[in-house]
Amino acid sequence: MHSTRTKTRAAGAIAAGAVLAIAGLASAQSADDFITPKMEAIAKARYGPDAKIIAIHPAESPSAKTISGHFAGSAARGSCPETRIDIFTDPGTPTSVPGFGIGEECAVTLTAPPGDYPIEIVKIGVGWASAGGGGGQSLEDQLRIYAGGIATLGAPQWFVDGPVLTDGANNEFDIVGIGTGSRIINSGAFTISLKMANAQLPGDPAPFHDGDGCQSGAQNLIFGDIGLGLQWFDACLIGLGGDWAMYAVYIPTSCGPANDCDGNGMDDTDEIAMNPSLDCNSNGQLDSCEIEETPGLDMNMNGVIDSCEPPPTCPGDITGNGVVNSADLAELLGLWGPCP
Repeated sequence: MHSTRTKTRAAGAIAAGAVLAIAGLASAQSADDFITPKMEAIAKARYGPDAKIIAIHPAESPSAKTISGHFAGSAARGSCPETRIDIFTDPGTPTSVPGFGIGEECAVTLTAPPGDYPIEIVKIGVGWASAGGGGGQSLEDQLRIYAGGIATLGAPQWFVDGPVLTDGANNEFDIVGIGTGSRIINSGAFTISLKMANAQLPGDPAPFHDGDGCQSGAQNLIFGDIGLGLQWFDACLIGLGGDWAMYAVYIPTSCGPANDCDGNGMDDTDEIAMNPSLDCNSNGQLDSCEIEETPGLDMNMNGVIDSCEPPPTCPGDITGNGVVNSADLAELLGLWGPCP
């Protein structure tokens, strides 16, 4: 039986972030305490020697986020119903399950009410804990979304690299505008998963379940090797004693994409993927939206961010028409006055 919780969300309002992985810190915690040498080593091994991890405080980002590359949120375009769906008992009796190997996955299959489809997944939650607590932060491999359930799982239809998980918490990740692939589910069951980057030892932080038995059907999954090679298993048939503490949050696609700063009904990430020239500085934002928000990025008002244009061969040609004339003077006089 699925549990759904509905609230209202301002579509697309997420904070800007950058570089490999971002997670909220405790209010008094320093970045040095948060970013461990092990996390740095994993990041550099997977993403190259220039990979960086940035930590920010909750005041700067209200929820943990993971990213690969740069991203920014679109302007809110009204309100959409936001629904959380899960199968676990909260709080239940949290029971940590260390022992996952590198590349193995913990997953849960969910189904939204039929009348809600098609839906857009906007957040993923993952319960993560150690038996003793205080295990610090863990940088894992990927969050993933699959179409279907255990009988039909193939390649993920969406993924994002570098989720950072906090011991003893339900870690919630806002995934709008980041990752690779599609977060749209048109109908039926879908599966969310956490792919591991670290081999876990007894006592290490790991996924946890609610400890009060499994829901019927193959909804709690493991992708792993129990002596038969890497494959998907119904976790409850191989000894799991409860439902994974994982959840998804979605909005109906009838609201329009959550990441749509220009309001044209298309997800900005998809728009840029189809036409990279729409994002000349490769920061994950449509240039048109950046210019609208910060007009000073396009001083000659030609619709192109100035930093993306080649240096002028004729500095006096403000309008860029190849001639220094009265039009350039008019442009200058039009901008006359105190700087903002």
